[in-house]
Amino acid sequence: LTQKNIFIDNITFATPDYFTCYHKERFIEILKSCGFSGNNVHIVNESTAITLYFGYKRYSDYFITQNVLGNNKASVDPTIEKYVIFIDAGHSKTTFIFSKLVHNLFTVLSSITIPFLGGRDFDNEIFKYCANVFLKQSGIDINKNIKIKLRMMERIAKWRKALTVNTDVQFSFESLADDQDLNFLMTRTQFESIIRNKTQEFKSYFSDFYKHITKQFPNAVIKNIEMAGE
Repeated sequence: LTQKNIFIDNITFATPDYFTCYHKERFIEILKSCGFSGNNVHIVNESTAITLYFGYKRYSDYFITQNVLGNNKASVDPTIEKYVIFIDAGHSKTTFIFSKLVHNLFTVLSSITIPFLGGRDFDNEIFKYCANVFLKQSGIDINKNIKIKLRMMERIAKWRKALTVNTDVQFSFESLADDQDLNFLMTRTQFESIIRNKTQEFKSYFSDFYKHITKQFPNAVIKNIEMAGE
């Protein structure tokens, strides 16, 4: 930013909800070592940041009503209460957030973070499958080759994202090991089968979270589930 002559008076960073005061203090120390002043650096929990972001981004959808009192002007209804579940599925973790949104007041009621369940875990499952395919094609075992795995992970993440919008994707990696290529077609059905254990784990965590919030907030009517992250 400084190389581009962009100077920031205040900056806010979002940290995982499981960060303790110790983690946040160390994080601020790192920021100071990068040139940020302690006076202009602020930290919020990711659950707070996501709730604020969606609250303002979807403000018109949540709170603006039409034809109030018989006219055609849009108006804010301050009596509207929205209970929303946010799912932040990131690269290395997943966070479930339950928030209450009213006019100009957005509140996080409950949240839980699963530190080791994210897109990276799906990619690891795909890597194992690719390694087994490559073993059959070439007779070379790459399961324990860290260098090859690191080379593949970025490509695997792109393949995974492509399979969310396509029914099949060609998995191709030239000279993967000993001048041998990896090349095969993966369908979305195969992909879903490969990551089934992880998706079941995801469903189990979400089910437990949903049971918790419906028990703790029995009068809350949840009408929206918003996706964030990967």
